[in-house]
Amino acid sequence: MNSKVELERNMHAMLAQGQGVWHIEIIFPWSVPRLHLRRAAGDEQAARLLSMLEQTFTEMRKCKPPALCLLCDHTFRKKHAPAAFVVLYPAVDDPHNSVISPLCHPCAEGARLPERVTQKLREGMIPDLRVLAQPSAVGSA
Repeated sequence: MNSKVELERNMHAMLAQGQGVWHIEIIFPWSVPRLHLRRAAGDEQAARLLSMLEQTFTEMRKCKPPALCLLCDHTFRKKHAPAAFVVLYPAVDDPHNSVISPLCHPCAEGARLPERVTQKLREGMIPDLRVLAQPSAVGSA
């Protein structure tokens, strides 16, 4: 799940989906109930994110060597859950590949988290990563 070889394999698989735009989401424990509500309302993206998170929790328990924090060398043992997860997935209607990395508490609580995550991805996996502004909702600026 967190080995460099596995991350590179997943990145190549995402690139093979024929696009170069990704979504990056940072999911904290308090955002999970909102994902459940969105899934109940028929939001397919929320359902996919929840499924990815459930699979990640299952895999982390049996991961050898233990999973590492995306931003530092902290290893996650069975007793210590991550503070958050960074989910990277292709911007396609039905993504089949994703990369999910845990964040330890000190890294997740630090300032400018989205910028630090983006920089780490730029350094390690996507050197030409550029952040695009979220489009505004209809009727707003």
